[in-house]
Amino acid sequence: MNKLFLFPAILFLVSCLSKGPAVSFSVMKEGEICTDPGFSQGLAWADIDNDGDEDLFVTNSWTNEDNLFYINNSDGTFTNEDNQILSNDKGNSNACSWGDLNNDGYPDLFVANVNNQNNFLYMNNGDGSFTKIDSMQASTDGGWSYAASWADFDKDGWLDLFVGNYNEQSNFIYFNDGTGTLVRDTLSIVSQSHHSTQGVSCFDYDNDGWPDIYVTNNGQNELYRNSQDGNFQKIEQGILVEAKHNSFGSSAADYNNDGWMDLLVANWSGKNDLYENVGQSGFVAIRDTVVTQEYLNSEGSAWGDMDNDGDLDLMVTNDGNNSLFENDGGNFTKRTDLNVCQDNSNSNGVTWNDFDNDGDLDIFIANGGNQPNLFYTNNGNKNNWIKLKCVGTASNHSAIGTKVIVYQNIRTQTRVISGQDGGGYGSQNGLIQHFGLGKKGKIDSIQVIWPSGKISNLFKPDVNTILSISES
Repeated sequence: MNKLFLFPAILFLVSCLSKGPAVSFSVMKEGEICTDPGFSQGLAWADIDNDGDEDLFVTNSWTNEDNLFYINNSDGTFTNEDNQILSNDKGNSNACSWGDLNNDGYPDLFVANVNNQNNFLYMNNGDGSFTKIDSMQASTDGGWSYAASWADFDKDGWLDLFVGNYNEQSNFIYFNDGTGTLVRDTLSIVSQSHHSTQGVSCFDYDNDGWPDIYVTNNGQNELYRNSQDGNFQKIEQGILVEAKHNSFGSSAADYNNDGWMDLLVANWSGKNDLYENVGQSGFVAIRDTVVTQEYLNSEGSAWGDMDNDGDLDLMVTNDGNNSLFENDGGNFTKRTDLNVCQDNSNSNGVTWNDFDNDGDLDIFIANGGNQPNLFYTNNGNKNNWIKLKCVGTASNHSAIGTKVIVYQNIRTQTRVISGQDGGGYGSQNGLIQHFGLGKKGKIDSIQVIWPSGKISNLFKPDVNTILSISES
């Protein structure tokens, strides 16, 4: 080789190696799941029939179209269940969230509606069908509901519900009475706000074991700290509640693997906000990152390890080309070379989900403007992975609020099972937790901290597999 070209060649090789494993996506083009047009807003994954793979619900809004419900056929295809009650209620639907309301082992569905319509609550019958609940307060409170999330706020083993409302209407918080019935708490400070709420993240920001509530508004955002007695304290100061933006939503995740949940806030007509949780000192705004340099109309966001390297990457949906930020040890690079960033669209909710159980995370994006939704399948790489399905017993059956910690020699990763983890128009990645493990891929141990306070430990589990863990 000519010596003049040897040094540049080595530099090119080192550069390629430093970028880590390659990642690419294919666009799914066949099937109704990627050809159904509409004004789709939110989406949520859940294994509704306990067959091992997760099914998909998508909301449509503004045109009184039916919502969309797709059953995963376990072969890479989906069946549009257009004869189900879930997809036969014409409504102006935005957020959606799955959670086992009555602890019978099957996830139920809440759908938040706008335009002064009542919200929808569907109980899973356990045989693939659903019953619409019209008599419960949560389904008779009408209004402009943009956001919704399940969480066990009082940690009694039963899922409660937060619903965020737009148009200066007060927000709703419902507590489960222990029979699967939701009762609205009109005296809670969470219910006293009269803003224009567009999103919510229910997560334990202070690591005290109790779920808190972060509300994104068209205006000043709000943070409510769980008082551990069924009440909340409104946090009036701090960087999370100081800025006034048109914030569509937020998504919480431990992006730097330090054990504390960080937060991304997606803003319309402005830069997005990334807040790093520094523990007892609270949050700091991260300004010197490409994540917060774009001035776009952003709506949705979701965290997921797209290349299985052990770092959570970030997908942000915009009115235009969407944004994908690759995480390398807490440092982000914007990827403009991938097709997921090149489809100019009116995008709303977004999720990561390994729908085909091949170990890598795929992307589904809900589009408005009568555009088909976007479904990108991950082509994978040789990095290792593990997936965990947690089943609560003393805790709520969906295990929402459960913290899962994976310990490796080179890193520690933390996930928290959430009723709402795709920011913006309410979306949910799914209840099964995915961890990328890198090239070596060995796990020293896994710790599961249940909402009840019980702790489960697994030592040196097999990798590249799906494990089910029951609370005991």
